[in-house]
Amino acid sequence: MKLTDFLFALKPLFATAIAVILVATIIKIHGVGFFDKKRKYHPVAGTVIHQLFNFTRLLDYMIDCTNQNKTYRLLSFIRSEVYTANPVNIEYILSTNFSNYGKVTIIYAYSFNLVSY
Repeated sequence: MKLTDFLFALKPLFATAIAVILVATIIKIHGVGFFDKKRKYHPVAGTVIHQLFNFTRLLDYMIDCTNQNKTYRLLSFIRSEVYTANPVNIEYILSTNFSNYGKVTIIYAYSFNLVSY
C-alpha cells in the first residue's frame, strides 16, 4: 500500500516533467523568437467572414477599414493579407520592390495591352 501511495504522489511530478520537456522542445525547434512579443504587426481590421457578411457592400466595407487605419490586415483561414493606402508604403513598393510582389507579370501584360490600343 505504501508503494501505490508513493506512485500517486509522483503523478503531478511526471506531468510537470512532461510539460517542461514539451516547452523545451518547442523552444529548441522554433527558437526563442517564438515567444518574442516585440514583433509588430499591422492592426487586424477583420476576417474573411466579415467580407462575406458585407459582400453586398464590400467596397464600402474596405473603405471603412481604410478610414480607420491606413494599413491593416484581414485574416484568412491560413494566412493574413495586408492592405495599405499609405502613400509612403505605396511609393516604396512602386519605386524599389515592385518586381518582388506577385502578379507583376499579369499587371504588366494588362497595362501593356491597354496602352498599346
